Amino acid sequence: MNMRKILLLFVALVFNATLIAQVVIPMEKDGGVYKVPCVVNGLRMKFIFDTGAATVCISENMANYMLENDYLSKSDIGGIGQSSVADGRIVDHVKITLRKIEIGGKVITDVPAVVIVGQTAPLLLGQSALEKIGKISINGGNLIITDGSLTNKEALKEKAQRAQNLGDYLSAATYWEEYYDVAYIGGKPSETDDYCVIADCYFWAKDWERALKWYEKVLYQEAQIISDVNIALVNLRVGDCCFNLSKYERARTSYHTASDEYMKKNDSENFAAALYAESSANHNLGDYYEAQKNVYLAICFYVQYKYPSIMKNYDSLKPNESFVVYMTRYTFPVDKTLSNYVLRYIHEEVILRMNPLCEVYKLAARLGSDEAIREYKEFQIKHICQ
Repeated sequence: MNMRKILLLFVALVFNATLIAQVVIPMEKDGGVYKVPCVVNGLRMKFIFDTGAATVCISENMANYMLENDYLSKSDIGGIGQSSVADGRIVDHVKITLRKIEIGGKVITDVPAVVIVGQTAPLLLGQSALEKIGKISINGGNLIITDGSLTNKEALKEKAQRAQNLGDYLSAATYWEEYYDVAYIGGKPSETDDYCVIADCYFWAKDWERALKWYEKVLYQEAQIISDVNIALVNLRVGDCCFNLSKYERARTSYHTASDEYMKKNDSENFAAALYAESSANHNLGDYYEAQKNVYLAICFYVQYKYPSIMKNYDSLKPNESFVVYMTRYTFPVDKTLSNYVLRYIHEEVILRMNPLCEVYKLAARLGSDEAIREYKEFQIKHICQ
Protein backbone atom coordinates (compact mmCIF):
# COMPACT_ATOMS: atom_id res chain seq x y z
CA MET A 1 0.00 0.00 0.00
CA ASN A 2 1.54 3.36 -1.04
CA MET A 3 1.87 6.39 1.26
CA ARG A 4 -1.05 8.26 -0.34
CA LYS A 5 -3.46 5.37 0.33
CA ILE A 6 -2.20 5.05 3.91
CA LEU A 7 -2.82 8.76 4.53
CA LEU A 8 -6.28 8.58 2.99
CA LEU A 9 -7.12 5.56 5.13
CA PHE A 10 -5.84 7.35 8.24
CA VAL A 11 -7.94 10.45 7.48
CA ALA A 12 -11.03 8.29 6.89
CA LEU A 13 -10.52 6.44 10.17
CA VAL A 14 -10.04 9.67 12.11
CA PHE A 15 -13.05 11.26 10.41
CA ASN A 16 -15.30 8.28 11.15
CA ALA A 17 -14.07 8.14 14.72
CA THR A 18 -15.05 11.77 15.26
CA LEU A 19 -18.53 11.40 13.81
CA ILE A 20 -20.78 12.18 16.72
CA ALA A 21 -24.57 12.00 16.61
CA GLN A 22 -26.14 14.75 18.66
CA VAL A 23 -29.76 15.25 19.63
CA VAL A 24 -30.66 18.77 20.73
CA ILE A 25 -33.86 19.06 22.79
CA PRO A 26 -35.21 22.54 23.63
CA MET A 27 -36.29 22.59 27.27
CA GLU A 28 -39.04 24.72 28.78
CA LYS A 29 -38.01 26.98 31.66
CA ASP A 30 -40.59 27.01 34.45
CA GLY A 31 -39.58 29.14 37.41
CA GLY A 32 -36.14 27.96 38.41
CA VAL A 33 -36.28 24.55 36.71
CA TYR A 34 -36.11 23.16 33.20
CA LYS A 35 -38.72 20.75 31.85
CA VAL A 36 -38.01 18.15 29.19
CA PRO A 37 -40.77 16.97 26.80
CA CYS A 38 -41.06 13.16 26.77
CA VAL A 39 -43.43 10.49 25.56
CA VAL A 40 -43.97 7.80 28.19
CA ASN A 41 -45.71 4.62 27.01
CA GLY A 42 -47.36 6.79 24.34
CA LEU A 43 -48.42 9.58 26.73
CA ARG A 44 -46.93 13.06 26.28
CA MET A 45 -45.46 14.41 29.51
CA LYS A 46 -43.01 17.06 30.71
CA PHE A 47 -40.40 16.10 33.30
CA ILE A 48 -38.20 18.33 35.41
CA PHE A 49 -34.60 17.67 34.41
CA ASP A 50 -33.01 16.62 37.70
CA THR A 51 -29.55 15.02 37.73
CA GLY A 52 -29.74 14.85 41.54
CA ALA A 53 -32.73 12.48 41.53
CA ALA A 54 -31.76 8.83 41.69
CA THR A 55 -34.74 7.69 39.68
CA VAL A 56 -37.65 8.84 37.55
CA CYS A 57 -40.42 10.07 39.80
CA ILE A 58 -44.12 10.61 39.07
CA SER A 59 -46.98 11.68 41.30
CA GLU A 60 -49.72 9.43 42.60
CA ASN A 61 -52.31 11.41 40.64
CA MET A 62 -50.38 10.95 37.38
CA ALA A 63 -49.89 7.24 38.06
CA ASN A 64 -53.62 6.77 38.61
CA TYR A 65 -54.38 8.60 35.37
CA MET A 66 -51.92 6.41 33.46
CA LEU A 67 -53.35 3.26 35.00
CA GLU A 68 -56.95 4.22 34.22
CA ASN A 69 -56.09 5.07 30.60
CA ASP A 70 -53.94 2.00 29.85
CA TYR A 71 -50.61 3.84 29.80
CA LEU A 72 -49.63 1.63 32.73
CA SER A 73 -50.67 -1.94 33.38
CA LYS A 74 -50.77 -3.92 36.60
CA SER A 75 -47.77 -5.92 35.42
CA ASP A 76 -45.71 -2.67 35.43
CA ILE A 77 -46.22 -2.21 39.18
CA GLY A 78 -43.60 -3.63 41.55
CA GLY A 79 -43.09 -3.48 45.28
CA ILE A 80 -43.16 -0.74 47.93
CA GLY A 81 -40.17 1.28 49.16
CA GLN A 82 -39.18 4.63 50.63
CA SER A 83 -37.68 7.79 49.17
CA SER A 84 -36.01 10.88 50.56
CA VAL A 85 -37.66 14.06 49.24
CA ALA A 86 -36.17 17.54 48.85
CA ASP A 87 -37.05 18.73 52.38
CA GLY A 88 -35.33 15.69 53.91
CA ARG A 89 -38.44 13.72 54.82
CA ILE A 90 -38.73 9.98 54.09
CA VAL A 91 -41.92 9.09 52.20
CA ASP A 92 -43.38 5.86 50.90
CA HIS A 93 -43.25 5.06 47.22
CA VAL A 94 -44.44 2.37 44.81
CA LYS A 95 -41.92 0.92 42.39
CA ILE A 96 -42.99 0.79 38.73
CA THR A 97 -41.38 0.12 35.38
CA LEU A 98 -41.94 2.50 32.47
CA ARG A 99 -41.80 0.28 29.39
CA LYS A 100 -40.74 3.00 26.97
CA ILE A 101 -39.67 6.64 27.22
CA GLU A 102 -38.98 8.66 24.07
CA ILE A 103 -36.78 11.73 24.50
CA GLY A 104 -35.92 13.72 21.39
CA GLY A 105 -36.26 10.73 19.07
CA LYS A 106 -34.19 8.47 21.32
CA VAL A 107 -36.03 5.59 22.95
CA ILE A 108 -35.09 3.93 26.21
CA THR A 109 -36.96 0.94 27.59
CA ASP A 110 -37.73 -0.71 30.92
CA VAL A 111 -36.90 2.37 32.98
CA PRO A 112 -37.23 1.99 36.78
CA ALA A 113 -39.41 4.70 38.33
CA VAL A 114 -41.25 5.44 41.57
CA VAL A 115 -44.67 6.81 42.43
CA ILE A 116 -44.61 9.03 45.52
CA VAL A 117 -47.60 8.05 47.64
CA GLY A 118 -49.82 10.77 49.04
CA GLN A 119 -47.91 13.56 47.32
CA THR A 120 -48.67 15.79 44.39
CA ALA A 121 -45.05 15.24 43.49
CA PRO A 122 -43.38 16.87 40.47
CA LEU A 123 -42.41 14.72 37.51
CA LEU A 124 -38.67 14.20 37.80
CA LEU A 125 -36.39 12.85 35.08
CA GLY A 126 -33.75 11.23 37.27
CA GLN A 127 -30.67 9.07 36.83
CA SER A 128 -32.56 5.81 36.12
CA ALA A 129 -33.48 7.37 32.77
CA LEU A 130 -30.54 9.71 32.19
CA GLU A 131 -27.92 6.96 32.50
CA LYS A 132 -29.67 5.04 29.70
CA ILE A 133 -29.82 7.99 27.33
CA GLY A 134 -26.09 8.51 26.82
CA LYS A 135 -23.78 11.46 27.41
CA ILE A 136 -25.79 14.59 28.21
CA SER A 137 -24.97 18.27 28.56
CA ILE A 138 -26.79 21.57 28.91
CA ASN A 139 -26.27 24.48 26.54
CA GLY A 140 -28.45 27.45 27.34
CA GLY A 141 -32.00 26.10 27.41
CA ASN A 142 -31.14 22.99 25.37
CA LEU A 143 -30.55 19.46 26.54
CA ILE A 144 -27.90 17.85 24.31
CA ILE A 145 -27.63 14.07 24.04
CA THR A 146 -24.32 13.00 22.53
CA ASP A 147 -23.68 9.53 21.16
CA GLY A 148 -20.52 8.52 19.35
CA SER A 149 -22.34 5.73 17.53
CA LEU A 150 -25.55 5.59 15.57
CA THR A 151 -28.63 7.13 17.18
CA ASN A 152 -31.27 4.66 18.26
CA LYS A 153 -33.42 5.78 15.34
CA GLU A 154 -30.67 5.20 12.77
CA ALA A 155 -29.75 1.85 14.32
CA LEU A 156 -33.36 0.64 14.11
CA LYS A 157 -33.61 1.70 10.47
CA GLU A 158 -30.38 -0.12 9.66
CA LYS A 159 -31.62 -3.28 11.41
CA ALA A 160 -34.95 -3.11 9.57
CA GLN A 161 -33.32 -2.71 6.17
CA ARG A 162 -30.82 -5.50 6.85
CA ALA A 163 -33.53 -7.93 8.02
CA GLN A 164 -35.69 -7.08 5.01
CA ASN A 165 -32.79 -7.65 2.60
CA LEU A 166 -32.11 -11.03 4.23
CA GLY A 167 -35.75 -12.06 3.87
CA ASP A 168 -36.37 -12.05 7.64
CA TYR A 169 -39.60 -10.15 7.14
CA LEU A 170 -41.09 -10.67 10.59
CA SER A 171 -38.03 -9.12 12.27
CA ALA A 172 -37.99 -6.37 9.62
CA ALA A 173 -41.63 -5.49 10.34
CA THR A 174 -40.93 -5.32 14.07
CA TYR A 175 -37.89 -3.09 13.55
CA TRP A 176 -39.80 -0.84 11.15
CA GLU A 177 -42.57 -0.43 13.73
CA GLU A 178 -40.01 0.53 16.36
CA TYR A 179 -38.27 2.87 13.92
CA TYR A 180 -41.44 4.76 12.99
CA ASP A 181 -42.43 4.90 16.64
CA VAL A 182 -39.16 6.75 17.28
CA ALA A 183 -38.92 8.68 14.02
CA TYR A 184 -42.32 10.35 14.28
CA ILE A 185 -43.92 12.10 17.21
CA GLY A 186 -46.47 9.84 18.82
CA GLY A 187 -45.42 6.96 16.58
CA LYS A 188 -47.48 8.21 13.62
CA PRO A 189 -45.74 8.12 10.22
CA SER A 190 -46.26 11.16 8.03
CA GLU A 191 -46.70 9.22 4.78
CA THR A 192 -48.97 6.28 3.97
CA ASP A 193 -45.95 4.81 2.13
CA ASP A 194 -44.41 4.24 5.56
CA TYR A 195 -47.42 2.18 6.61
CA CYS A 196 -47.00 0.12 3.43
CA VAL A 197 -43.42 -0.81 4.36
CA ILE A 198 -44.59 -2.33 7.65
CA ALA A 199 -47.66 -3.96 6.10
CA ASP A 200 -45.67 -5.50 3.24
CA CYS A 201 -43.14 -7.05 5.62
CA TYR A 202 -45.88 -8.62 7.72
CA PHE A 203 -47.57 -9.78 4.49
CA TRP A 204 -44.39 -11.45 3.21
CA ALA A 205 -43.98 -13.05 6.65
CA LYS A 206 -47.55 -14.42 6.29
CA ASP A 207 -48.62 -12.67 9.48
CA TRP A 208 -52.02 -11.92 8.00
CA GLU A 209 -53.57 -10.33 11.09
CA ARG A 210 -50.90 -7.66 11.56
CA ALA A 211 -50.48 -7.11 7.82
CA LEU A 212 -54.22 -6.43 7.59
CA LYS A 213 -54.03 -3.94 10.46
CA TRP A 214 -51.35 -1.89 8.70
CA TYR A 215 -52.94 -2.11 5.25
CA GLU A 216 -56.14 -0.76 6.78
CA LYS A 217 -54.17 2.23 8.04
CA VAL A 218 -53.14 2.85 4.43
CA LEU A 219 -56.69 2.57 3.10
CA TYR A 220 -58.15 4.79 5.79
CA GLN A 221 -55.37 7.35 5.26
CA GLU A 222 -54.45 7.71 8.90
CA ALA A 223 -51.35 9.60 7.82
CA GLN A 224 -53.66 12.15 6.20
CA ILE A 225 -51.10 12.88 3.51
CA ILE A 226 -51.77 11.81 -0.08
CA SER A 227 -48.93 9.70 -1.42
CA ASP A 228 -48.31 7.58 -4.46
CA VAL A 229 -49.61 4.34 -2.95
CA ASN A 230 -50.75 1.55 -5.28
CA ILE A 231 -54.30 1.32 -3.89
CA ALA A 232 -55.17 -1.53 -6.27
CA LEU A 233 -52.31 -3.65 -4.92
CA VAL A 234 -53.15 -2.73 -1.34
CA ASN A 235 -56.76 -3.89 -1.85
CA LEU A 236 -55.53 -7.10 -3.49
CA ARG A 237 -53.32 -7.80 -0.47
CA VAL A 238 -56.08 -6.90 1.96
CA GLY A 239 -58.16 -9.49 0.12
CA ASP A 240 -55.36 -12.07 0.48
CA CYS A 241 -55.06 -11.33 4.21
CA CYS A 242 -58.80 -11.68 4.73
CA PHE A 243 -58.94 -14.82 2.61
CA ASN A 244 -56.21 -16.45 4.71
CA LEU A 245 -58.08 -15.39 7.85
CA SER A 246 -61.29 -16.99 6.44
CA LYS A 247 -62.98 -13.58 6.18
CA TYR A 248 -64.30 -14.41 2.73
CA GLU A 249 -66.96 -11.69 2.47
CA ARG A 250 -64.43 -8.98 3.21
CA ALA A 251 -61.96 -10.69 0.86
CA ARG A 252 -64.49 -10.65 -1.98
CA THR A 253 -65.16 -6.93 -1.49
CA SER A 254 -61.44 -6.09 -1.46
CA TYR A 255 -60.72 -8.21 -4.55
CA HIS A 256 -63.61 -6.54 -6.37
CA THR A 257 -62.26 -3.09 -5.48
CA ALA A 258 -58.81 -4.14 -6.69
CA SER A 259 -60.21 -5.36 -10.01
CA ASP A 260 -62.03 -2.03 -10.49
CA GLU A 261 -58.80 -0.13 -9.85
CA TYR A 262 -56.84 -2.29 -12.31
CA MET A 263 -59.56 -1.86 -14.92
CA LYS A 264 -59.19 1.94 -14.61
CA LYS A 265 -55.47 1.52 -15.27
CA ASN A 266 -56.07 -0.79 -18.28
CA ASP A 267 -53.85 -3.32 -16.50
CA SER A 268 -55.23 -6.54 -18.00
CA GLU A 269 -52.79 -8.90 -16.30
CA ASN A 270 -53.47 -7.70 -12.76
CA PHE A 271 -57.15 -7.22 -13.54
CA ALA A 272 -57.24 -10.94 -14.41
CA ALA A 273 -55.37 -11.79 -11.17
CA ALA A 274 -57.91 -9.83 -9.09
CA LEU A 275 -60.83 -11.52 -10.86
CA TYR A 276 -59.27 -14.94 -10.25
CA ALA A 277 -58.79 -14.11 -6.57
CA GLU A 278 -62.41 -12.93 -6.37
CA SER A 279 -63.50 -16.25 -7.87
CA SER A 280 -61.73 -18.04 -4.99
CA ALA A 281 -63.59 -15.91 -2.44
CA ASN A 282 -66.91 -16.55 -4.20
CA HIS A 283 -66.13 -20.25 -4.28
CA ASN A 284 -65.56 -20.32 -0.51
CA LEU A 285 -68.79 -18.40 0.00
CA GLY A 286 -70.65 -21.05 -2.04
CA ASP A 287 -71.48 -18.58 -4.83
CA TYR A 288 -70.34 -20.91 -7.62
CA TYR A 289 -72.03 -19.11 -10.51
CA GLU A 290 -70.23 -15.89 -9.63
CA ALA A 291 -67.01 -17.84 -9.15
CA GLN A 292 -67.32 -19.34 -12.62
CA LYS A 293 -68.07 -15.94 -14.15
CA ASN A 294 -65.07 -14.34 -12.42
CA VAL A 295 -62.60 -17.00 -13.52
CA TYR A 296 -64.00 -17.04 -17.06
CA LEU A 297 -63.38 -13.29 -17.37
CA ALA A 298 -59.95 -13.74 -15.79
CA ILE A 299 -59.04 -16.23 -18.53
CA CYS A 300 -60.27 -13.88 -21.28
CA PHE A 301 -58.32 -10.89 -20.03
CA TYR A 302 -55.18 -12.87 -19.20
CA VAL A 303 -55.06 -14.39 -22.70
CA GLN A 304 -55.75 -10.98 -24.21
CA TYR A 305 -52.71 -9.62 -22.34
CA LYS A 306 -50.34 -12.58 -22.67
CA TYR A 307 -51.31 -14.09 -26.04
CA PRO A 308 -52.82 -11.27 -28.11
CA SER A 309 -52.36 -13.19 -31.39
CA ILE A 310 -54.99 -15.72 -30.27
CA MET A 311 -57.51 -12.94 -29.91
CA LYS A 312 -57.12 -11.99 -33.57
CA ASN A 313 -59.25 -14.93 -34.66
CA TYR A 314 -61.77 -14.49 -31.86
CA ASP A 315 -64.48 -13.79 -34.47
CA SER A 316 -64.21 -17.42 -35.55
CA LEU A 317 -65.83 -18.51 -32.28
CA LYS A 318 -68.48 -21.10 -33.09
CA PRO A 319 -72.10 -20.69 -31.96
CA ASN A 320 -72.52 -21.66 -28.28
CA GLU A 321 -68.75 -22.19 -27.99
CA SER A 322 -67.11 -20.74 -24.89
CA PHE A 323 -63.82 -18.89 -25.10
CA VAL A 324 -62.16 -21.63 -23.04
CA VAL A 325 -63.19 -24.24 -25.59
CA TYR A 326 -62.03 -21.90 -28.35
CA MET A 327 -58.59 -21.87 -26.67
CA THR A 328 -58.25 -25.65 -27.11
CA ARG A 329 -57.61 -25.11 -30.83
CA TYR A 330 -54.28 -23.43 -30.04
CA THR A 331 -50.95 -24.64 -28.68
CA PHE A 332 -49.77 -22.74 -25.61
CA PRO A 333 -46.38 -22.86 -23.88
CA VAL A 334 -46.27 -24.10 -20.30
CA ASP A 335 -48.05 -21.39 -18.31
CA LYS A 336 -48.74 -22.19 -14.67
CA THR A 337 -50.90 -19.10 -14.14
CA LEU A 338 -53.17 -19.86 -17.06
CA SER A 339 -53.24 -23.53 -16.04
CA ASN A 340 -54.55 -22.54 -12.59
CA TYR A 341 -57.19 -20.33 -14.18
CA VAL A 342 -58.42 -23.09 -16.51
CA LEU A 343 -58.36 -25.65 -13.70
CA ARG A 344 -60.45 -23.36 -11.50
CA TYR A 345 -62.89 -22.96 -14.39
CA ILE A 346 -63.20 -26.76 -14.68
CA HIS A 347 -63.77 -27.11 -10.93
CA GLU A 348 -66.62 -24.61 -11.02
CA GLU A 349 -68.21 -26.44 -13.96
CA VAL A 350 -68.03 -29.74 -12.08
CA ILE A 351 -69.66 -28.17 -9.00
CA LEU A 352 -72.40 -26.70 -11.20
CA ARG A 353 -73.05 -30.23 -12.53
CA MET A 354 -71.70 -29.37 -15.94
CA ASN A 355 -69.59 -31.88 -17.81
CA PRO A 356 -66.31 -30.23 -18.86
CA LEU A 357 -65.10 -31.34 -22.27
CA CYS A 358 -62.08 -33.62 -22.47
CA GLU A 359 -60.35 -30.97 -24.62
CA VAL A 360 -60.53 -28.43 -21.81
CA TYR A 361 -58.96 -30.88 -19.35
CA LYS A 362 -56.26 -31.61 -21.92
CA LEU A 363 -55.62 -27.88 -22.24
CA ALA A 364 -55.17 -27.49 -18.46
CA ALA A 365 -52.79 -30.46 -18.42
CA ARG A 366 -50.76 -29.17 -21.39
CA LEU A 367 -50.31 -25.84 -19.64
CA GLY A 368 -48.16 -27.62 -17.06
CA SER A 369 -50.14 -28.06 -13.85
CA ASP A 370 -49.32 -31.32 -12.06
CA GLU A 371 -52.72 -31.15 -10.41
CA ALA A 372 -54.38 -30.81 -13.82
CA ILE A 373 -52.46 -33.82 -15.16
CA ARG A 374 -53.50 -35.93 -12.17
CA GLU A 375 -57.13 -34.86 -12.42
CA TYR A 376 -57.11 -35.37 -16.17
CA LYS A 377 -56.05 -39.01 -15.72
CA GLU A 378 -58.94 -39.54 -13.28
CA PHE A 379 -61.27 -37.77 -15.68
CA GLN A 380 -60.12 -40.03 -18.52
CA ILE A 381 -61.10 -43.10 -16.52
CA LYS A 382 -64.51 -41.71 -15.62
CA HIS A 383 -65.43 -40.30 -19.03
CA ILE A 384 -63.35 -42.49 -21.36
CA CYS A 385 -61.56 -39.56 -22.95
CA GLN A 386 -59.40 -40.32 -25.92
